Amino acid sequence: MFGDSIERKFVLSKSKGNYGIMITCILLIFVSLLLIVFVLFAGNSTLMDKILEPYRISAEGHVEKFDDDPTRTKQNMAAKIGKISLDDILFLGDSRTVAMAEFGFVPKSQIMAEVGLNHISAMTQYFDNNGYSNTIQQEVSKRNPKVIIISFGVNGIAYMSKSQFMDGYQEFISMVQKASPDSEIILQAIMPVGRKQEQSDDRLNNQVIEDYNKQLRTLAQQKKIEFLDVSDCLKDKSGYLDERYDSGDGLHYNRAAYEEWFDQMLDDLGNIFSIY
Repeated sequence: MFGDSIERKFVLSKSKGNYGIMITCILLIFVSLLLIVFVLFAGNSTLMDKILEPYRISAEGHVEKFDDDPTRTKQNMAAKIGKISLDDILFLGDSRTVAMAEFGFVPKSQIMAEVGLNHISAMTQYFDNNGYSNTIQQEVSKRNPKVIIISFGVNGIAYMSKSQFMDGYQEFISMVQKASPDSEIILQAIMPVGRKQEQSDDRLNNQVIEDYNKQLRTLAQQKKIEFLDVSDCLKDKSGYLDERYDSGDGLHYNRAAYEEWFDQMLDDLGNIFSIY
């Protein structure tokens, strides 16, 4: 009996030792795999980008997974516009333009935009793109894009006087025209805000936006550029941003909003370029 007990203890002890060795080996293999993956990714940022590509942080600050298919977007644009491709357009703007790229509707290389930017600060802002840094004036002059779409406004209405706002916009457009005289410049209307935004800061409301859009339309006529207003596609019956398109703050939009916005924009661009 005593001998059997010793033998059993020995077997159990040996078994526990084997388990310990096995667990140690598994941990070593796991750590080794992590090191290999780290080395691969550290030397290949493209590989890391491809893996993380479906997961981005939108302008609203939420991590979302979405279908990023530039080919489909280009095909849609080609079907509606024909003569103009997505690669021919440079988008200039604020967080709303940033989100257009973040949601996958346009490549990031086709935008020059920053969260919180306005048309006055944009004239001296440097943008990092593909490893280099340029101002809008420098980049536009370098690219000479066929089409430039300008979309600023919400980051200036609340604290700029109307004269400061409009004088600044006139200067901005003149700068872009001088930098690329052959580009077709399109000034986009300021898009609507929701009830929540008006309640938090009534200086930025849809009545003011509508008034500024009238001024921008007149400015576009004076500068002999196109004015694009697709704001109605996002409004409810009362003229507010439709709740279906609100990201939650009354100021920024969700993906469904960009689907409507981009689709309507393609239709209107098709109408614009059909006359050329």
